[in-house]
Amino acid sequence: MNISQPLLFAILLATNANGVYGGFLRKSASNDITPQRELAPADEDIPLGMCAPEIWNKDVTLGRETSSCGERIKYLMTPEAYSNPNLHGKLIEKFQHSEGQTSLTPIEACIWIKTRNWQGDNSCDCSCTIAPTEAPTTAPTGAPTSNPTEAPVDPTFSPTRECVDGVDHVSLRTEGEISVRLDHAVGDPPSYLQMTFNNGTFSGESLPGWSVDVDRLIRNKKTYHADMYSSYEANQIHAGAVDKASNVAHLNWLINNIPNGATVDATMCGMGPEFEISWKEYQRIIWKLMDFKTGDNYIRDYQTEECIVDLVVDTVMEQGGDYVPECSDPDAKIALMAVVDAEDGETITHEVLVAEVLLQATTACDNICASSPALSPSGSPSALPSTLPSSSPTDDSIMEELWEQIKVLQVENNSIMKELWEQIKVLQVENNRLRLEKKSQATDGCGDDK
Repeated sequence: MNISQPLLFAILLATNANGVYGGFLRKSASNDITPQRELAPADEDIPLGMCAPEIWNKDVTLGRETSSCGERIKYLMTPEAYSNPNLHGKLIEKFQHSEGQTSLTPIEACIWIKTRNWQGDNSCDCSCTIAPTEAPTTAPTGAPTSNPTEAPVDPTFSPTRECVDGVDHVSLRTEGEISVRLDHAVGDPPSYLQMTFNNGTFSGESLPGWSVDVDRLIRNKKTYHADMYSSYEANQIHAGAVDKASNVAHLNWLINNIPNGATVDATMCGMGPEFEISWKEYQRIIWKLMDFKTGDNYIRDYQTEECIVDLVVDTVMEQGGDYVPECSDPDAKIALMAVVDAEDGETITHEVLVAEVLLQATTACDNICASSPALSPSGSPSALPSTLPSSSPTDDSIMEELWEQIKVLQVENNSIMKELWEQIKVLQVENNRLRLEKKSQATDGCGDDK
């Protein structure tokens, strides 16, 4: 994430004659006012081992303002930073603070700075953990009475505590930002943007990505840090992320029922019964579903079959209204949003994207209530019937025992499916590695922007 413009201007205006404000060291555009600093460990009030000296002293840039990771961490620990209206609400939400708290702890400040989106490929990759200053002299006498409250942030999925009926959308919010590289019009079949993840649940994997945002821009062959969450939470976490949030169900129906590269009957468009949809048509379909604009200034009309685009959009709008992917479907996909935002955690700075993700590769189906229909394949009983058949000669107790066995088998089946998907994910990572090796040998060819 980046520091918001109002906050940046406030910092610059309040800078004193020495270029220091609130723990930040500001450099001019020519970077000539500060001599090279020697590596120094964290200050006495910063826990030992939280950040290596070379990272603590590393400069990261936002706009025309440059300062070290350590200086930024120190500033975030001040009451002044905590009370900043652009940060205050976001900090309370992220760290679950009580009303009486007035500043971040060193670990919290470290985590916040570590997960920001600095200019270029810079990062403050601190460990954000406290190292012991000396070995303990005695063995622990008992188990800890509470769970640790601080932990390094890794952008992975985690299910909510209470069970849910169906897909657990809240669990799809990643803790921390994902780091993702974008490559235009590659993949098999090609997608608008192939998204290659550098950390988190999908680290090392490349997934099909699509734009749901015509107005903003994002660059090809660049790495970004973004928040990631379920498309069914569109506009709930970032206001204005998409124009037509009400069509999210249609988008998910599309990727599950008419995937990119699918063959459709286009006889009514004069294209025959087996027309293969290209990535260009597919992206125009998604823009029509999710944006007020069609994107024809980026993918021109002459580059697509507009009749095919309209045909698919009409089909999706007719059939996909209440669609939610089913946990019982091993091939089901869900669209996850990737949003690059500013330091305030709210302002969207780049084009909003979605990634096609296998539902079973997430934790969205790990916390389903035992009585939920989502545990059962379509058409099979999901709960014990309220009454037993009166004409059945079978004793009631036998029937109840049979139903209990069925429920146990369903749970075991889900466990087996999870193990299989873990094996599939390993194979996918290896397959992606081999693809990347082949691509690196090919000629690089694609423009810089959309």
